Amino acid sequence: MKLESSLSIFRTLPTPVRFLVLGTLINNLGAMSGPFLAIIFVKIFRMSPAEAAWISASYAFGSFTAVVCGGVLTDRIGRRGTLMISLFGAGIVGIVVGSVREVRLL
Repeated sequence: MKLESSLSIFRTLPTPVRFLVLGTLINNLGAMSGPFLAIIFVKIFRMSPAEAAWISASYAFGSFTAVVCGGVLTDRIGRRGTLMISLFGAGIVGIVVGSVREVRLL
């Protein structure tokens, strides 16, 4: 029995499924950088280990809260509205976080 390669199986998928698989791959690659953020904060940004830990913990708490709020919003206003709020909100928050210069405010 000959197994097909992953790439040949990927080529047979419908286009929307291909986009979903690629999006999931990119998302998971980005998620892999999470554990290294503490090292980056300490080594490159010269933060104390305690500050790096607080930022990491805050991110984890925010992610958990976002999942719960996303579920509630989806039930109330639907998927499309929740996705629009999420996408535009993430852009705005990214700009704000990028302009913060103090660790306490971050």
